[in-house]
Amino acid sequence: MKGICTGKRSLLNTALALSIVLTVLVGCSGSSSNWISEGFGGSESNTAPSSMYYDFGDVLVPGELSVDDDATYVIESAGMRTGVMTLNGRVEKTSLVTFFKTGMVKDGWTAIASFRTPKRSILLFQKVNRWCVINILDHTMTTEVEIGVVPSMNDQGGVTPMTFADDPQIEESGLAK
Repeated sequence: MKGICTGKRSLLNTALALSIVLTVLVGCSGSSSNWISEGFGGSESNTAPSSMYYDFGDVLVPGELSVDDDATYVIESAGMRTGVMTLNGRVEKTSLVTFFKTGMVKDGWTAIASFRTPKRSILLFQKVNRWCVINILDHTMTTEVEIGVVPSMNDQGGVTPMTFADDPQIEESGLAK
């Protein structure tokens, strides 16, 4: 009798283990179809999320970046939006630099300068009436992007040189003399 009970118990344990494995596999296969359809992986979603224009209508932003509302401030005055928009995402810094260098020129911006360190890239663009600075900072798990758009200092799109004497704070301190 002891051998028969042990055999039944072994068969029961095997059946239980098999049912658990099947349940896990069926459960995972059901959820993976949602995962793929939501655009998080798999062969059905090899395309990246769509790029978007947010507050600045001529600065295209990769869809992998999300706006950080707490670190974003944009002001609209006289029909022009200026300010800083901060975004975060898991995107490589070098691919973001390439994206912005290509996209900004397509949107009519002129590339003026770029600066690069191992953790940061800064891109400077100009239009007739505005400047745009894109600061890309590489963190351990994410990348932060700050997009600053400001109006030009004069109507021709160029910059009117500012001397220290023009700055009221410096003038009050006496450093301008």
